[in-house]
Amino acid sequence: MERIARQLRQRVPVIQIELIQNVDQDLILKVLKEIEPQNAYYCKMFLEKLVLFLEEKGEEVNDDLYEHLSDLLQAVPLNATDTEVISYCVSCKSGNRDMDLKVREAPNVISGLGTTGLRTWEASLYLTQYLLNSDHCDLTDATVLELGCGTGLVGMALYKYHPTVKKICITDGDSQLIENLPSNLQLNEIPIGSPKISISKLSWGEDELPDPNIDTIVAADVTYDSSILDDLVSVIYESMTQNNRGSTLVRNAYIAATVRNETTLEELEKLLNLGVQDRIWKWTIMEPMRFDGIWYPQSTPEIRIYRIFKV
Repeated sequence: MERIARQLRQRVPVIQIELIQNVDQDLILKVLKEIEPQNAYYCKMFLEKLVLFLEEKGEEVNDDLYEHLSDLLQAVPLNATDTEVISYCVSCKSGNRDMDLKVREAPNVISGLGTTGLRTWEASLYLTQYLLNSDHCDLTDATVLELGCGTGLVGMALYKYHPTVKKICITDGDSQLIENLPSNLQLNEIPIGSPKISISKLSWGEDELPDPNIDTIVAADVTYDSSILDDLVSVIYESMTQNNRGSTLVRNAYIAATVRNETTLEELEKLLNLGVQDRIWKWTIMEPMRFDGIWYPQSTPEIRIYRIFKV
């Protein structure tokens, strides 16, 4: 039942309530009360669906559920740009327990104010799990640059839960997102002044990399628009061929791409092949991994992780 608790904190859609088995009504009510200050309307909708689900199955419904549903009847939906704190559960091969990351985001926003970074996308969660668990992602003593960080999930997870990462440099090209990041760090008890983490605005093709010792690049869902692919690949190209202020060259890049448009990814692969022709790097699509207990919406497309590694 702890699985449904994790899914509730991540806002599993109420339409998927029929997937719940062996309902622990007390646990569900406890978690909904945690969520209520952030999104009372979600709690109301979930309770309505849960009560109907239990009644149709002929199961007895706790009086506490009816009572709490009555208390929530006046709850109204959040505005599209309203934020709430979402909790994501991640696992790490170096530990024996699941770990939560909290993110303040606007989960109903697909694109707003010129950015798609106001919500956490599934590719960020998938890349986080991959980097924490795959034996094929060696981040031992690595200084990692995250491109297009959005809500900062990947960078925060590496800081908190990867045992051997030396430093994580979180960047995005959107000033508003950079301004939002300190509050997410505070939610996860990450000291903003820590020498192990930095936050900076990085415009691809314009700004220098924020640290001369970066040897690994990570990014999630930065391939949604073919118009930005040239700049993305150029950043990787330059980082693997030009000493940044006379120091380290990047050796590996891991790019998580959601397959929404095959044509866009074909364009990405053409650009990557130019680096192969120039004998700068090779690239591969990593073997997919399954992460039990991690919830993704049923409509989530395939997510690929491209590894680009310097020759």
